[in-house]
Amino acid sequence: MNSLDKNPTQDENTSSKKTLKREVFETSRELEYFSEKELRAQIGHDKIFWPIAILRELIDNSLDACEKTNTSPIIEIEIKDDFIIVSDNGTGIPIEIINKSLNYLSRVSDKAYYVSPTRGQMGNALKVVYAAPFVVDPTNPGFVEIGSSGELHHISITMDRLAGKPVIKDEVSDFVRNGTFVKINSTSLLSLSNNDKYYKTAPTPQELIEGYTTFNPHVTFILNGTKYEATEPDWKKWLSDMPTSAHWYNTETLSDLVAGYLVKERNNGQNKETVREFVSEFRGLSGTAKQKKVTETYSRSDLSMFEKDGDIDRETLKILLNRMQAECVAPKPTVLGVIGKEHFTKWMLNHGGAEPSITYIKKHGFDNGLPYFLEIGFAVKTDSTLHRTQITGLNWSPVIGEPPDASLRQAIQDAAIKPSDPVIFLAHIAKPRFEFIDRGKTKIELLSNLSIDISSAVKSATKKWKAEKRKADKDDNLYKHQYRTFYQYSDRVTIREVAFDVMEDAYNKASSNGKYYANARQIMYAARPEILNQTGRSELLSATFQTLLKDYIEEKNPSWKIAWDARGHIIEPHTNKRIGLGGIEVDEYMRGWGSSIPFNVPSVKSLIKTKGPENRFNNALFVEKEGFNEILSDAKFPERYDLALMSTKGLSNKAACDLIYKMDLLNVRVFVLHDFDYAGFKILRTLREGVRLSQGTDVIDLGLRMADIKELPSEPVNYKQRSYPGTYLKYDCGATEEEVDFLVNPGGGGYNGHFGNRVELNAMTSEQLIVWLEEKLKEYGVEKYIPDQDLLIKGYQRAKYLQLIQDKIDETIEENFAEYESQEISEDELKEITDDLNERLEEDPTLSWDEAIWDIVEEDS
Repeated sequence: MNSLDKNPTQDENTSSKKTLKREVFETSRELEYFSEKELRAQIGHDKIFWPIAILRELIDNSLDACEKTNTSPIIEIEIKDDFIIVSDNGTGIPIEIINKSLNYLSRVSDKAYYVSPTRGQMGNALKVVYAAPFVVDPTNPGFVEIGSSGELHHISITMDRLAGKPVIKDEVSDFVRNGTFVKINSTSLLSLSNNDKYYKTAPTPQELIEGYTTFNPHVTFILNGTKYEATEPDWKKWLSDMPTSAHWYNTETLSDLVAGYLVKERNNGQNKETVREFVSEFRGLSGTAKQKKVTETYSRSDLSMFEKDGDIDRETLKILLNRMQAECVAPKPTVLGVIGKEHFTKWMLNHGGAEPSITYIKKHGFDNGLPYFLEIGFAVKTDSTLHRTQITGLNWSPVIGEPPDASLRQAIQDAAIKPSDPVIFLAHIAKPRFEFIDRGKTKIELLSNLSIDISSAVKSATKKWKAEKRKADKDDNLYKHQYRTFYQYSDRVTIREVAFDVMEDAYNKASSNGKYYANARQIMYAARPEILNQTGRSELLSATFQTLLKDYIEEKNPSWKIAWDARGHIIEPHTNKRIGLGGIEVDEYMRGWGSSIPFNVPSVKSLIKTKGPENRFNNALFVEKEGFNEILSDAKFPERYDLALMSTKGLSNKAACDLIYKMDLLNVRVFVLHDFDYAGFKILRTLREGVRLSQGTDVIDLGLRMADIKELPSEPVNYKQRSYPGTYLKYDCGATEEEVDFLVNPGGGGYNGHFGNRVELNAMTSEQLIVWLEEKLKEYGVEKYIPDQDLLIKGYQRAKYLQLIQDKIDETIEENFAEYESQEISEDELKEITDDLNERLEEDPTLSWDEAIWDIVEEDS
């Protein structure tokens, strides 16, 4: 064929080939605000802190607004299971801000560009208020009501998933109250405060309000009807509507402020502000003469003169800033507002239960042109059994969680102030502007002068306390020496000290405040992060922690519900009761001790005798380790789900495989609960593949798997083998690529083996485990066992028959009970009974004394 000849079919296929014409789509970024990850970054706290963090922001905004009036602020808060209300006696939030807050494409704030010591710090409080309930539960987000200036806005949010954007509905009605009223209606959001998911729980609303009273002597708070009266109604501080100082700005921050003005003028079509009007708004520059001197070269120019090529002309603006600063005096630190020794003393005596000897230290100065005022209060509590009260604040707002600055955290640690110490520590910093190092504005970075003053002030305030603690340590030195090689990592702090400090919180977390039993390893998981953090260690051995836990219990004698592993059994004679020598079993056994000899005949009501799954259960749960079945038994899992529980230590043996195989033949589903690690996958595979001389079974993998561990703490693991463990996990155990990458670090190996991560079941608290397992069993349709109709009929007939017998027994008891209960036994009869009893026990030593009595009575009848 000639090379120029063509195949007609090929031509037709080529000419008719379809091509993709790509369209250009737009995606709204509004939805980004409605994700947990983004909202966590905006708020600066994990989800469990959201209710209290939002409450704090609302209070901050109310206080800043109220202080603009001449009346003492009154903040009223009402909290129920399904709503939060915050209302004040201020001038009311501007309607303009409410309307603009509904636009998630822009931020609305009257504080963003001003350098001024105000409380509210997120600058997006209302947006967070609307979004948080939806993020927590999109199916039931509730609604928000905001009342101000005669209008009540009823705001609800749904989601247009197709467009990827929130749909915000704002219904407006009349509002007749003064001030600002904010109501968040969301059961789901408020339920977070009952969650014990994280080790460091959020403060309660009462604790938050007590924090506010610490730093705000002029404010009256009302929380759920409880009134916290202002102690100094006339106390003064820097107010949010006071003119700021030119000395508090540098070229960059002033550029931001000018840019904010220009953008607002452009967007709203407002008349442009002149340079002179702009200058007049600063402290010390309200006089005509000073304004004229500062702006003499600008004539009637407006702020747009500082705009150049779409940006701010910083060089020109710097000249203006220098002139402004030259014509006014820098405010002294004291003008920010001093809380004072008197108020700190009153608070520590009345609220904290402090001893009269109270230390108050104040320091002030300048950092990079910004004034600061630092106040530290310290006292020892009269009740030595109480734990530490520690409240830190920035610009009269209490900080949620740990102190926000590293220098303050270090100073507290250096002062030997532990969470379990009976002391009060108060710290407050006032400053026009803080340099936050996170988006949620919960961590700050202080410059050298303030950091030095913090260290010095804390050291001075706690000097006597630290000396007493050092003396106590010396007095206890012999005891510590005995544990030196076991506990101590340095001369400054011991594992034992830290463990004792955090042990109670760890137990409460693992057991949900004693609601459930917890095993020792669960408590270790709860305590370990803080122990490692404070001691600087990288590892905490389980055996070490168990010894520490036993030491703590021996010394403190708490009434804790701990599920110790059963290390043996006790078998009662004659009753044949077998009790494991573990925490839960022994507790229940001892609580039931006692005996009585009632005359009423035991009820004939009884379960149908079964041995094995037949007529009793069709689901079983295999747990790869011991210690959890006791917790699940105490939570009544076997009874609630007709679920058999079983476990082994280490890899499953032939007996376990045989039992599960036989169960499978009787259509019993066996679920496997295991750690998310190499051993857990291996145990699962062993049950499925079997061992020597035993067959495997197609058991159901309940977890833990990748989807189950996303919010659980992991720990590093060294496989100590040259070969790559991921091959076995993937091809023999069925682990996914994602799971293998988590369990075994890619690219590892070599002389020291492979490294990776693991997550134990113990990483769950008892409540987490129970809730998670309930969801899993529901997912697989595990229900109560009900037999087929024939067995059901037989069971019903048996119960009717036994009830008939029970009725006859009850009649006999009613007729003869009084006669036999009051029957007198003569001395001769008693001697005869005793002789017969001894004779029978000698003939058959296996009898119990009451069995022998039965034999005697039967022969006499």
